[in-house]
Amino acid sequence: MAAGKVLRIETPWPVTVRWGVGERTGARDAESIDTGLGVWLADLDTAGQPAGREVVFTLFRRDAARWDDVTYRVTCVSRP
Repeated sequence: MAAGKVLRIETPWPVTVRWGVGERTGARDAESIDTGLGVWLADLDTAGQPAGREVVFTLFRRDAARWDDVTYRVTCVSRP
């Protein structure tokens, strides 16, 4: 993703996104909101992250009361 942008997570169910930079340094939680269109959104405030930084996150499915067994990684890159 382009550095300086907000990372938006879209899912078909309600989630809590546990995220941080690098190996979740200073991990924080973001709650998804219901759009009313069958999509839940969580915006991660990554706008201050420079190119080369990695945003790491995992999802807690609130409807199923369980953590997904996946760690996602998104690298911030310079804009072309």
